[in-house]
Amino acid sequence: MTNNILSQLENELDTSTFYIWDYIREHNTHKYITKDEFHQSIIDKGKKYLKNSRADSAYEEEVNFDTFDKYNDDKEKSKIFLMDYDNFNGILKKYESLDAQYKNTIIESIKKNFPTSYNIKKFRNIFFNEIDNRKILDPELRDKIEQDIFAKSNIIDLDFLSRITYFRPEDQKALSFKKDPYPSKFFSPHFFIERNSMQKVDKYFIYFNTHNIDLRDNERPKNFDKSLIELTKNQINLETIGSIKIENEKMVFFHYNFLNKVLEDKEELFFECNNGEFSIKKYVDDVHKENLEKFSILTEQLEKIDYFNHFVNHNSTNPSYSTLTNQKKVAIEAVKIIKKFNFNKNQQCFYFIDFNDQI
Repeated sequence: MTNNILSQLENELDTSTFYIWDYIREHNTHKYITKDEFHQSIIDKGKKYLKNSRADSAYEEEVNFDTFDKYNDDKEKSKIFLMDYDNFNGILKKYESLDAQYKNTIIESIKKNFPTSYNIKKFRNIFFNEIDNRKILDPELRDKIEQDIFAKSNIIDLDFLSRITYFRPEDQKALSFKKDPYPSKFFSPHFFIERNSMQKVDKYFIYFNTHNIDLRDNERPKNFDKSLIELTKNQINLETIGSIKIENEKMVFFHYNFLNKVLEDKEELFFECNNGEFSIKKYVDDVHKENLEKFSILTEQLEKIDYFNHFVNHNSTNPSYSTLTNQKKVAIEAVKIIKKFNFNKNQQCFYFIDFNDQI
């Protein structure tokens, strides 16, 4: 039986089983501020908290440190990174030891600036939950560790996702769609593993489901697992895109924001497997290729009428984007374009590694 590796997260509070998709699809990589700016931001945050507390005004129970991280203006292409787990963990531990001094500096600074409040449990929790939970606190070190790990990882490039703009047929029938033609997801990724009797992983899959079938462990069609394995034997639609070397019987996979403080983002997804060098393969059928060609044309046509700045990005400084008249015109043109395209969901696209088949 092939197991969905993310099913372990289904019972976590406020955790989607598809959280990795959300992050690799929507988030930019970090462009960190300096450690001195970060240090000052923490002190300023403490002062603001105390000021609001004394005024009896509503204030967050936890301080959100994410605002201290700047982001690149240009989104990085979507990627998933694969690595030998011990090598990954070794790099992390090296930087964690370098970060220890910076963490102590921050803690001592909080003690010095807030000598009375420091001893209050509520005040301490607000800051120290964050400080303790971040793998690397120093923003400059975080930038270095990301570049170090990315450079030594094996990469599955998901650039094709950036050209997909999908509008569900049922959404297009709604009256609101004419005014606000907002896109939906065409794919959701499932990370499947097939274990052997020793509980090691024999096969690992990143499968892109088009929402036409339920692929949860207890719901998906009984013949799905068998058919997926059979497709890996089809040489016509199969392509080798790289390889990975495992030396410590464990593989980890992650994405750009693996150092974020979010619970589900922070936990590495790793499993035990055989040692050796293994091919990373990609399977796509003709229907998938045809869909991608149509998605590319649709996206280009929507870009020409500036659809994304009006309805998706919402970050343009051009005043015309905020005018209802202009937005209405773009919506009318967008709907006309969207209605010309139909997409076949009966397609296949996945990546896989067979840990019994060494190079």
